[in-house]
Amino acid sequence: LAEALGPEAWHQTLNRFFDVLTSSVHAFEGTVNQYTGDGIMALFGAPIAAEDHARSACMAALAMQEKLSELRSKVEAEYGEQFAARIGINSGEVVVGRIGDDLRMDYTAQGQVVGIAARLESLAPANGILLSAHTRKLVEGFFDLHSEGCRQIKGVADALEVFQLAAARFDRTRLDVARERGFSKFVGRSLDVRVLESAIEQTRAGAGQVIGVMAPAGTGKSRLCFEFLQRCESQGMESYLCRGAAHGRNISLMPILQLFRTCFGIQGDDDEPVARERIEQRMRQLDVGVDELTPLVFDFLGLADPERPAPRLDPELRQRQLLVVMQALIGQRTALQTVLLMVEDLHWLDAASDQFLAQLLEVLAGAPNLLILLNFRPEYRAAWMGRSWYRQIALTPLDRKAVAELVADLLGSHESLTDLAKAIYEKTEGNPFFAEEVAQALIESGQLAGARGAYELMQPIERLQVPDTVQAVLAARIDKLPDDQKQLLQIAAVIGKDFSAALLAAVTEASEAALHAALKDLQQLEFIREQASYPALEFTFKHPLTQEVALNSQLAEARRQAHATVARAIEQQQAEHLDEQAALLAHHWEEAGEGLLAAQWNKRAAEWAGLTNATEGLRHWQRVRHLLHALPRTAETRALGTTACIGALGLAWRLGISTTEMTPLFEEGLQLAEEAGDLLSQAALHGVYSGVLGLADGASEEQARYGREAARLADQTDNEALQLAMRSHWAYGCLFAARLQEGLAIFGEIGDHLKADPTYGAEFTGYSPLLGLMHSHAYMLFRLGRLEEGSAVCDRAEAMACEHGDHEVQTWIQIARIDRDIVCADLEAARRHTAIARAAGEKSATPQARYSGLFMSGVCHRFEKEWNQAIAVYEETLEEILAGANRMFEGTVRAELALSLLGRGDLERAEQEAVTGARVAHQQHSGYCEIRGRLALAQVLLKHGNAEVLPRIEETLDLAQERINETGVNICQPELHECRAQLAQYRGDPEAATQALQAAHASYLQMGAVAQAQRLAGLLAR
Repeated sequence: LAEALGPEAWHQTLNRFFDVLTSSVHAFEGTVNQYTGDGIMALFGAPIAAEDHARSACMAALAMQEKLSELRSKVEAEYGEQFAARIGINSGEVVVGRIGDDLRMDYTAQGQVVGIAARLESLAPANGILLSAHTRKLVEGFFDLHSEGCRQIKGVADALEVFQLAAARFDRTRLDVARERGFSKFVGRSLDVRVLESAIEQTRAGAGQVIGVMAPAGTGKSRLCFEFLQRCESQGMESYLCRGAAHGRNISLMPILQLFRTCFGIQGDDDEPVARERIEQRMRQLDVGVDELTPLVFDFLGLADPERPAPRLDPELRQRQLLVVMQALIGQRTALQTVLLMVEDLHWLDAASDQFLAQLLEVLAGAPNLLILLNFRPEYRAAWMGRSWYRQIALTPLDRKAVAELVADLLGSHESLTDLAKAIYEKTEGNPFFAEEVAQALIESGQLAGARGAYELMQPIERLQVPDTVQAVLAARIDKLPDDQKQLLQIAAVIGKDFSAALLAAVTEASEAALHAALKDLQQLEFIREQASYPALEFTFKHPLTQEVALNSQLAEARRQAHATVARAIEQQQAEHLDEQAALLAHHWEEAGEGLLAAQWNKRAAEWAGLTNATEGLRHWQRVRHLLHALPRTAETRALGTTACIGALGLAWRLGISTTEMTPLFEEGLQLAEEAGDLLSQAALHGVYSGVLGLADGASEEQARYGREAARLADQTDNEALQLAMRSHWAYGCLFAARLQEGLAIFGEIGDHLKADPTYGAEFTGYSPLLGLMHSHAYMLFRLGRLEEGSAVCDRAEAMACEHGDHEVQTWIQIARIDRDIVCADLEAARRHTAIARAAGEKSATPQARYSGLFMSGVCHRFEKEWNQAIAVYEETLEEILAGANRMFEGTVRAELALSLLGRGDLERAEQEAVTGARVAHQQHSGYCEIRGRLALAQVLLKHGNAEVLPRIEETLDLAQERINETGVNICQPELHECRAQLAQYRGDPEAATQALQAAHASYLQMGAVAQAQRLAGLLAR
C-alpha cells in the first residue's frame, strides 16, 4: 500500500488511520490504569466487571469496524487501493509488565490470553471480528453472535469454538439477559415486597414516597424492583425507568437522557422529525415556557432543529431549566394517576447524572401520586439519604430454605442433588445471583445433565468453583476501591476469612489511624464486618467469595511474600499459643512456598489436633507426607516423614480407615526408618500397624503377630516408654484375636514396670499406653469370666481416664463393662454405663467411641424388651460401622440385633443376622464375637420349636463350645449351658436339661453373676 500511494500520501493515510484508532480506543473508557505496584494492569481503564470490559471491547470493535469501513471507502476512492482489517477479542487475566530502558518505558501484556486473541485476529475473515468462547460467555445476550465452529489454535491443545461478532443489541441489562434465559424462581423476598406495596398505598393516599433498595451485587435489587414494577404496571400505574451503566460512567448524563426519552415516549427507531414532533406535543401540554425550553430539550436529546437552535447557556442554568422540564413532565402525569419513577444502579451514575438526580429528588420528594424507587450497592453515598422523606430497604441474603427452593427450581429434586443446595448455600452465603451462576456453571461443565428442573448429578463435586461471572462482579467492586483500601483488603484476604486488626496492623505496618479509617470504610462498603471487639478487635469478610477473589487478584509472588509476612507476625504475636496456631502457620508457610517449614508446622498441628479431633490430626499428618515428597531426602526430612507415617497410622486405625489405604503408609514409614537405622521408629510402626490390622477381615492373628514384633524391636532399645507402648499394641492384638492367656502374660511381664503417669509413652501410640493396657486387661478378665477382677481394673482405669480427660478410653471402658452387664442381666448397671459411654463418646475423637455408646443403649432397650427401639438403635449402629472400614464389632452388633428381632418375633431376619454375625466374626478371627453370634443363632433356632432344626442347633452349640475351649472366653459358658438345657427339653430329656442348668448355675456363681444364679436356682427348684 505504501509503494502504491507514495510516501506523502501513505503518511497522510496512516495519520488518518491512527486518528480513527485513537477515537475508537476512547470507547475503552480511558487509559491504562495500574492496579498495584506489581505490574497487574486494567487495560481498559476504569475498574469495572469483566462482562463490562468485554462489552466495551465489543462495542469499541464494532465502532472501529464502522470507522474502518469509511476509511476503506475513502482510500479506495482516492487511491484505488483496498485494505482489510481483522479483529480478535479474548477475555481473561493478563500480566502487564514494563519494557524499555531508562529513557522510555512502555507496558506490554503477556500470556496465553493475549496469544489467543492474536490467533483469533489472524483467523478472522476480512473486515470481521472473532470472539473466543470465553468472551462470548461474558457478552452473550448483549450482541448478535454467530458460531464459526471449532478452530485449532496454535499453542492450545484442544480446538476452541469461535464466534463472529455481528451487531450490538442496545439498552440491554443483565436482568434482560436473565429474563430471556428464563428467570429463576422469585423467592425469599415476601417481606420486602410487602414494604413496597405499603409504599404504593401511602402514595395513593397522597403521601409520595422515596425508597432506596440497597444491597451488594447479586443480592437481587434489580429482580425485586422488576417484580415490583410488573405488579405496578398490572395495576394500571404509569412507570418511567432509567438506569446507570458501568460502560456509561464516562458519558455525561446518559441515564438522564434515557429518562427524558422515556418521559417523552421516544422510541429507539424514531427518526429525528418524528421524535421532535413528540417532544413538541408533550411540551405544549406543560405549564412551562414552550418556545424557550423546547429547543433546549431538542439539543439535549441530540435532536437539534436547525431552524430553532438552542440558546447558549451557562451549564448550571441549562441544567436548572432541564430540571424544570422534568418536574413538569412528572407533575403532569401524577395529576392524572399514580406514577412509579424507578432509577436503577445509582452506583454507576456519572457525576452530572448524580447531581441532576439529587436536585430532582429535592423537588419531587413527597409529591402526591409519585413513588420514586431507587436501587444501588453499599458503596453509593449521597447527601439526600439523610433527608426525612427518604426510606431505605437493605436486602439481606436469602436464607438456607430460600436457596434450596431456588436451586430446586433450577435443577430439580433428583436424589443425587440432595446435598448440592446446602453446598451452594455455604459457597454463596445466600446471594441469589451467585447461587444461580454456580448452578449454571455446573450445568455448563457437564457435571449436571438433564433439563431445567430435572437435572441429575453425573459425577461427584469435590469443590464448587467460582464462576467467571461472579468473580467479575466481585473483582469489579474491589477494583473500585482506593489503592490503600484495596491493598488492605488483599492483605486481609491473605490472613484469612477472619482476621484481627492487630495482625493486620503488624503485616501492613500502617498507622493506627489510617488502619482504623480504612477498616471503617470497608465496613461501610460491606466488604467486611466487625466480629468481636473484646478482648481484641476482629473482623470477618462479609462474603467468603469476596475473600477468595481478593486473594486471587494478587500476583503469585506478592501473595507468597504476604503469606510469609503473616506467618512471621503470627509467630511473634502468638508466641505463647503456637500449638493452637500451628495449623494456620502451616497453611501460611505452605502458601509462602516454604515446604519444610510448612511440614514442621503441620506436624505440630497434627500432634495438637489429634488429641481431640482424630480426623483433623490425620489430615495434617497426610499433609506432612505430601509436602515432604516434593523435598530432597535428608536426615531431617526422613525423620519427619517417619514420624508422619507413625502419626497417620496411629489415628487411621482409630478412625476406621481401611487396611488397604494404610498398608502403603506402613511400608513408606518402614523404608524411611530402615534407611536411617531407626529401631525406635521401626518398633512404633509395627505397633501402630498392628492396630490397623485389627480392622481387616481375618487379620486378628496378624494383628497379634505385628504387636509381638513391635515389642521385640522395642526391647532392642533402652526406651522403657517405647517398650510399654508397644506392649499396649500387642495386648490389643491378643484381645481381638481372643489370645487371652498370651495377653495376660503381657500384664504379668510388665506389671512391675507400669508408671502411674497416663502420658508415659503416649508419643508412640497417640493415646495413653497405660490406660490402653488397663482397658485391654479389663476386657480379658471379663471375657475369662473373672468379673470382680475386671470391675476393679475398670474402676481404676476409669478414674484415671476421667482425671486425664481421655474420653475415648472412658468410652472403651464402658464397652468392657457391658460384657459384664449382659452376662449378669444387670439393667441398672447397663443404664449407668451407657450414659457414661454416650457422654464420653460424643466428646471423643473417634467414630467407634461414638457408635459404641449407641450400641450400649440398644442393650438397655433389649433388657427392657423394647424390641423396636433396640432394633432401631442396632440398625443405626450397624449402618455407621458399615459406612467405615472398622468392622471389629460387627459380629457382636449383629448378634444383639438378632436377639432383638427374635424378641419381636421376626425369626427369619433374626436367623439371617445371627448367621451373618457369626460368619463375619469368624473371618475376623474374633473369637468372642463369633461365640456371641453362634449363641444368638442357637437361640433363634430353638425358637422354631421343631425337630428338623435340632441337629443344626447341636452343631451350632458344638462350634461355640470349641471356640470357648480354644480362647478361654468363659463369660459365654453359662449362656451356652442354658441353650443346651433348652435343646434337651425339646428332645424330651429332662435329666440332661437339669444337668445343663446346674452347669450354668455353677458357672454364674463362679463368675459372681448372683442374680443370674438365683434365677436358675428358682428354675431348678421347680
